Amino acid sequence: MATTRISMDTSYSRIVEWLEFEKEAFFSSYNRSIVVAWAFITSQSSMAHPLFFKCIYHIAQMDSGKPFRLRYDHGEGLDSITADGHRGQAVGMGLFCQETTKSMAGNCTYEPTKPLRELTAYDHLKWLYRYGFSHYTRNVRELRGHVEPDVLIAMMSLATADI
Repeated sequence: MATTRISMDTSYSRIVEWLEFEKEAFFSSYNRSIVVAWAFITSQSSMAHPLFFKCIYHIAQMDSGKPFRLRYDHGEGLDSITADGHRGQAVGMGLFCQETTKSMAGNCTYEPTKPLRELTAYDHLKWLYRYGFSHYTRNVRELRGHVEPDVLIAMMSLATADI
């Protein structure tokens, strides 16, 4: 809970019909990423993921004594998640964040006129979620032969490693 940047990845596991979920956190004091959660899931739905994240962050809170916090809502805590494009993972994270702020007073840091309790799942994703570069480029490359080369070049120009 002491990190501000995490990455999430879901991959096919060696166990039939189960997916492996891994969450890494970057710790600037060590200048390294460390796996902080590893679990198995059978559903990729956007309705299963909020429950999944709730369990993961509940365990993290029990271990660390610190609650899940979002920098743009709480003024401290998580400020970015880099993840892949598995079906319900992004929307599920947005729904989980929405659940954590639905009873909070005050307004969003990035949209000062918008109350926290009115933020949608997609509002949370807009401020928090970063789609993994390798996944983006792989998916764009799969469009070769289906779209004009100029369109591919334009799409790739949208991807940047600049921070």
